[in-house]
Amino acid sequence: MQYIIMLIIVLGMSVSDIVTGILKAHIVEGYQSKIMRKGLYSKFLNWSIMVTAIGFEIGMEFLGRYYQCEQLAMVAGAIPAVVVFLILVLMELISIAENFVIANPDAPLAKVILKRLKGVSGKIEKELSEDENSG
Repeated sequence: MQYIIMLIIVLGMSVSDIVTGILKAHIVEGYQSKIMRKGLYSKFLNWSIMVTAIGFEIGMEFLGRYYQCEQLAMVAGAIPAVVVFLILVLMELISIAENFVIANPDAPLAKVILKRLKGVSGKIEKELSEDENSG
């Protein structure tokens, strides 16, 4: 059941991001099919990554039962699924906040929240790039 909940949350946030993006385009920039197509492909990529992470977790559970090490397999499967879930949720939150701030420039609280979210994602990106450079 937790897999369905995780997937529904990611799908719901993606739909919300798409809707806020369309509204933002309507209010501010106008529609650009190339940008909309790229965004939709990105959403499908995110969904497939989430489904893959969930499939990995389910597979690890069954493999753990087969080799009689259920606890280890459960943890090994849950970690990637939860990490992917959290990353996708953070990405969607940032994108939704960006759409809102661009469409609604008179929202100072939203700008503060967006800066915080981008600060968190910026730190993550910086750490990932440092890991790639050192490895």
